[in-house]
Amino acid sequence: MRKAFTIALCFLLLSQCFAQSNKSYSGFVVVCDIDDTYKITNTVQKSSSVINALFSKKTFAGMDDLLAAMCSAEAKLYFLSNSPRVLKGRILKIIEKNNLQYEGLYLRKAGEQGIGHKMTKINELIEKHPSDMFIFIGDDSENDALVYDSIRKRYPDKVAAIYIHHIIGKNSFSSYRFYTAVDIAYFECNAGRMESVVVNEILDEVMSSELQYVMPKYILFNEELMLQDVAGCFELHCLAKNRTIEWLIDCWYKH
Repeated sequence: MRKAFTIALCFLLLSQCFAQSNKSYSGFVVVCDIDDTYKITNTVQKSSSVINALFSKKTFAGMDDLLAAMCSAEAKLYFLSNSPRVLKGRILKIIEKNNLQYEGLYLRKAGEQGIGHKMTKINELIEKHPSDMFIFIGDDSENDALVYDSIRKRYPDKVAAIYIHHIIGKNSFSSYRFYTAVDIAYFECNAGRMESVVVNEILDEVMSSELQYVMPKYILFNEELMLQDVAGCFELHCLAKNRTIEWLIDCWYKH
């Protein structure tokens, strides 16, 4: 009887732990850019960006896994992009093909300025979710770092994290920089929101992918900067982040 009670208690505790870990993003809103953050577009070159916007369905390795893990743990995911609304159908096909559970997709109206569009929508989302914290994911090919940092300064108690994908080296906020989905997973794990098993799954996904799906040739390769970003990194799961950087550098030179 006592043994059965102990087993039942252990099962209950394990169930509670699983439920808690599955709700680690409850109360969090994730706002993610699309082009060159989630989807491989090459906004740096206008001719390539138009072709990729119309026909490419390629997403950066690990990003689907990362966003899916956040959503499965009850994050509210919104996509916010400066892509024109005429591309909405194509973008929706990519998101839905990857089975991401999202709350909304916001694209730019014709003639609307990119910074104004993103600032307006983020302010609306903050008003819509007054009790939630925000995680922003973007890239440095345009002005995501400036927009997100402005929001952080305006609402310092609402922003849990900002992640800016290194594309052209324009981002001056080094603390926001990421190269792959592994970097975000690493920081989220250290923040206590993401489980280590998820970090390892994303690491496996990234390192089993072709380089073109991790760091396409149009991205500015800066070995010194990459090594600088992992120098002295001895925190929990830092090995995953360091392994990815070493793998990227090795693959880059082999190509």
